[in-house]
Amino acid sequence: MKQRHRKGFSRNFKASRGMALLLTLAVISLIIATVMTIHKRVRKARMLSIAYQRRMTLISMASSGIHAGMAVLAQDRADSEIDSVQEEWADPAFLKKVTDALLFEAGRVAVTISDELGKIQVNALVKQPEGQRFNRAQKQLWEKWLLYFKDRLKGSAGEFYPEAIISAVKDWMDAGEGDTVTGLGGAESDFYQSLDPPYTCKNGPITHLGELAFIKGISPGLFEALGGVAGLSRYLSVYGVSPASGSAPEFKGKININTADLPVLAALLPVGEQGLAQAIYDFRSDKTEDAFVHDLSDPNWYKKAPGCSHLRIDPDLITLSSDTFRIESTAFLGAAKITTVAIVTREKDPETGRWTCKVLRWHIL
Repeated sequence: MKQRHRKGFSRNFKASRGMALLLTLAVISLIIATVMTIHKRVRKARMLSIAYQRRMTLISMASSGIHAGMAVLAQDRADSEIDSVQEEWADPAFLKKVTDALLFEAGRVAVTISDELGKIQVNALVKQPEGQRFNRAQKQLWEKWLLYFKDRLKGSAGEFYPEAIISAVKDWMDAGEGDTVTGLGGAESDFYQSLDPPYTCKNGPITHLGELAFIKGISPGLFEALGGVAGLSRYLSVYGVSPASGSAPEFKGKININTADLPVLAALLPVGEQGLAQAIYDFRSDKTEDAFVHDLSDPNWYKKAPGCSHLRIDPDLITLSSDTFRIESTAFLGAAKITTVAIVTREKDPETGRWTCKVLRWHIL
């Protein structure tokens, strides 16, 4: 009897030990899983913190590049009233020296500067401030510019009609509503309200270039880029406002011939003479090993380019100077990078007489 009791006790004891072992293993597994989860969360939080710190560092570095570019532009305005591709602000090598002088613990910054008045000023297409009528000279400029694009794209953008685009852009900006649709391609709010999703026609100056992508006839591809050819947006600007006789803004639309890109130069030339734009573009940048060859301070310098002596560009369409620029600053830190873009305008302090740059727009790409 005693032996049988001992055997039963032994079996119960072994079973209890087995259960305790299982419970212990379960608890240990739970602890390990909890620790692993906490570890992952801590690691993730640490990685997010590092990523945030790196982003803030990159933003600060890019901001330094913007301010360096502003300093270059302010000094340039103090030294010269003419702006051209021959100046230091347009020289990548000079700008590299400037950014190399910025002392960072790690990483680097690259800065480029471009002239906003070297572009077609979209708001000058209609007469401001009333905004009801075309600016005839600007309309002709748009016609030549869009035809130049159409020839270069050769159907890769699909079929588009310059006259229809010009009419639609005018209707987007003009102050008139009702039934005043311009030409066959124009569009007022009734057209845009019929789209999905619907939206309203601006009926005022364009304040952001992205608005053009909402205008009838301007496809996303045509706006951005197609077939290796830069899109319309590269050659347009919403800036260029000048003080008017009254309180309303005035967009004169004068283009800096000293900085305009090739398609814009082509649009400035008389009909049939667009092929000479390349000669003018190359003449402007001719240089020896140490210096540029040609003086760009005369508004008629383009006549000295090969084969261009007979040309005449409407003097009301061109200028030799600008005070509105785009500064693009890209900060690099390891494999990470951030690009900041600022649109700035130069202005003179009436008290000190010093030139400074005022920020019109600042954004991170």
